[in-house]
Amino acid sequence: MKKVALVLTLLGSFACGEGAGTCGPSTCSGCCQGATCVPLTNERACGRNGGTCSTCFVGDVCQAGVCTNPNVGGTGGGVSGTGGGSAAGGAAGGSTCVPATCVGAGKNCGSISDGCGGTLQCGTCEVPGESCGGAGTPNVCAPGSCTPTTCAAQGKNCGQIPDGCSSVLTCGLCMGTDTCGGGGTPNVCGRGCVPTTCAAQGKNCGQLSDGCGHTLTCGSCTSPQSCGGAGTPNVCAAACTSGCPNGFTCDAMGACAGGSLTNLILDVPVPPQHTITGRVTRNGVSPTVTSCSAGYSRATLQFTHVSDSRFNASTSVPYCTVTSDPFDFTVNLYPGTYKVTVSKPTTRTESNLPSWSTEVTASFMVSAPQTNVVFDVPVPPQHAVSGRITRNGVNPTVTS
Repeated sequence: MKKVALVLTLLGSFACGEGAGTCGPSTCSGCCQGATCVPLTNERACGRNGGTCSTCFVGDVCQAGVCTNPNVGGTGGGVSGTGGGSAAGGAAGGSTCVPATCVGAGKNCGSISDGCGGTLQCGTCEVPGESCGGAGTPNVCAPGSCTPTTCAAQGKNCGQIPDGCSSVLTCGLCMGTDTCGGGGTPNVCGRGCVPTTCAAQGKNCGQLSDGCGHTLTCGSCTSPQSCGGAGTPNVCAAACTSGCPNGFTCDAMGACAGGSLTNLILDVPVPPQHTITGRVTRNGVSPTVTSCSAGYSRATLQFTHVSDSRFNASTSVPYCTVTSDPFDFTVNLYPGTYKVTVSKPTTRTESNLPSWSTEVTASFMVSAPQTNVVFDVPVPPQHAVSGRITRNGVNPTVTS
């Protein structure tokens, strides 16, 4: 229902204000009706801080000098009187909304929103030939005629909005649980954020967002299931440890199911091996040997896979035919990263490799065949030390 403005005609009926004579911001906390200050508590005139008293639309109430429409939501500024003045009060109830003014918005006619749910009356056009919005600028007096907008054209369906000329449009009421501006868009029916649920998302464990800034706790799982165990987040399931045969799928309990038991094929996947060739050196050069013995290896290389011991391997540097033969080796390895150690057979003394086992690398990576790989055994230099043994400071005695 369109609201009708009430015009106060008995200007002298508010002589009971805060003071008579000159009325303005310095002498009146309410509004000025001519030279008379009307208190904030007056229900028939609205305004504050010494502004011009204004009337409120039917259905609005004047609270602390500000016209408020309880059906639209929020607290608006007072409806202005002639001359474009506006009630300058802030919103009630702790709101931080600061209402606009006609002057601040550059408007001098018709009705506009104060930005806080209220409506401002910015005056009428008094120059002959001018109309409100006549030049195409809403709520500005100019020569020409103004074409008012519509609620539909502005995409609004509730509350009141200015028509851009000199009137106010009433765009309707909201139904059900919707409220005017409830979805965050002024004068549009809607609701705020609607949180989701664990069931709506098909989740039954762990935590997830409800879509409205809060966290849902969806429960826990019972062994052998775990939360996300089959790869789906927030869903209880158990993983199949070794995968499933063709035609079978892993169920929530971690069992392969759903396939045919006839002509069952169980495939053993084996990764390819890569051939690695190279040589062992000692301090950057080939180790020396004093003699060649057929049937005896000159060094042993151990390859330890860092994540799967099944892929561990070893190889030997074979015996030499002449003492100048290099310490060459060949080994086939599965893909992955290996720790490599080099040692000399404990029963052999022909080479100058150290008697201990040496880790030559902790991260030898295998992904393809490799040649000319060098594993160097660092050996520190030895120093000659000579001297004698004594007993209680003197040379020991011997009997024979």
